Amino acid sequence: MENTDLFGIIMLTGYIIMTFWLLPWRRNLFDVFSFNPRLLPYPVKFSGLLWLLIIFIYSGLKGTINLTKNVLLLVGIHFGLSLIAFSAERNEDEFSAQIRMKAMYVAIISLFLISGLMATVEVMAQGGFVENAFFFFIMLLDTTLFVYITYFYFTKYWSFLKRREK
Repeated sequence: MENTDLFGIIMLTGYIIMTFWLLPWRRNLFDVFSFNPRLLPYPVKFSGLLWLLIIFIYSGLKGTINLTKNVLLLVGIHFGLSLIAFSAERNEDEFSAQIRMKAMYVAIISLFLISGLMATVEVMAQGGFVENAFFFFIMLLDTTLFVYITYFYFTKYWSFLKRREK
């Protein structure tokens, strides 16, 4: 078994666990007023950071840091960002939940805007997107997760600093 197979098995297992952990499976949990989103435990966030570090080091040692040529790196980044994005904070409160919801809103809006930009580029320079559709799709999802994480932590710590100044 190659190392990439091991990485793939780890990511597949992680995605299966995240699917059953994050999505509502019980009856009546799709009611907006009674649904309380479940997040991954706080320490999983550090697993995501460690995963990103490992995947970058492994890709660097293999000599393929180019995202358009290294599927493992591209999908590994997505997995690590997913672990970080869907993990709870140490003190998960209503303020964190409100920021999380706004960050998800901004991320979804950016997903639509970036995909619209990419579609427009495809109309203007035909053929480039179709050849690399998988890479563009994963990069689009990675960008969305990055926007979500950036907005969440920037808003959280910016408001924390503003409260501290008062």
